[in-house]
Parts: sequence; structure tokens; C-alpha cells
Amino acid sequence: MFSVFFYYISYASVVLVYGIGMERAVFLSGNKNPLWLKAIKMLITASSVSALSYLFVNSLLVPAELSELYPFAVLLIFIPVSVFIEAIVRITTKISAVEFSISLLFIFVGLTESASLAECVFIT
Repeated sequence: MFSVFFYYISYASVVLVYGIGMERAVFLSGNKNPLWLKAIKMLITASSVSALSYLFVNSLLVPAELSELYPFAVLLIFIPVSVFIEAIVRITTKISAVEFSISLLFIFVGLTESASLAECVFIT
């Protein structure tokens, strides 16, 4: 597990390899809403959806030989979870923390680069 941690933190950082989040980080830097709220919402959403998606894909899609449908399955899992967590954040803090693209791209990277459930959640 530590080798996976050091690999994705140093050598193959998602920001360095894929460029995920660079444009959005620049855009959000001028926003008045707190960035930490969006980061916490993104962390909760991405980790929970990646775990649910990994279990769904490996228990249903892979045995049925329909693994090429995993992006659609991830999207179907991501949307309700993201809306639910966004509703909780909006009710409790009265601030919108909508974030769609970065969370979804992190989930796809975690699912495609992992070999186990722990690695999938950790990479995401």
C-alpha cells in the first residue's frame, strides 16, 4: 500500500500526468466561497462513489462480460450520490459546493488504475 501511495503522490500524480484540476483550480482561486468546503465534498463524493462503483463493476459487470459499460454505471452511481451530498452541504452551510467534472475524472482514474478496492479508494 505504501508503494502505491508514493507512486501516485510523487511520480504519477494525477495533476502532473493527466492535468486533472489545473484549469478548475485557477478558476476557483478567484471565487469567494471557501475552497475547503468543495474539497471536502469532492473527497467524500469521490471516495464513496469509487467504492460503490468498484463493487458494482466487479460483482455485476465483469461476470456478465459487460465491463465496457463501466463509465455509464459510474455515472449512474455518481449523480445521485453527488446530488445527495450537495443537498446536505447546501442545507447545513447555505453555500453551494457544486463540483462535477473533477470528481468524476478522479473516479475514472481510480477505477482504471487500481487492482483492489483499497487501491481504488486510495487513488481516488
